Amino acid sequence: MKQNETALVRELLLFLNGPTSVAWRSQAIKARAPGGRIVQALPTGHADIAAIARTACPNCGADSGGRSIFVEAKSATGRLRPEQRTFRDSVASRGAIFIEARSVDDVRAALAAAGIAIGGWDAGRSSAG
Repeated sequence: MKQNETALVRELLLFLNGPTSVAWRSQAIKARAPGGRIVQALPTGHADIAAIARTACPNCGADSGGRSIFVEAKSATGRLRPEQRTFRDSVASRGAIFIEARSVDDVRAALAAAGIAIGGWDAGRSSAG
């Protein structure tokens, strides 16, 4: 079944909110403040989802703080816009994880590759079935 980006964002948020992580929907919006000034809430190209995951020291198992994670949900044919590529490069250069995701499995695999095991409602299930 083809999944639209809105449904994918909901599924990803369910997956990313768990005992060792917290995630929220992010939207780069502009609004007019009192007095007419334009205020931009997030940088242009910001990912659909921002998250923080607790991590453990790979050699000792001790808590080593957390990692910032940004997830851009894309349909099967969706591609990053230039502003999104700039955002990806910016956060990745500062140690954050940026994931272009078409499924929960994409996020699970990218986080596993980074040594982070998380998962909310479906931590043990594959989104394939």
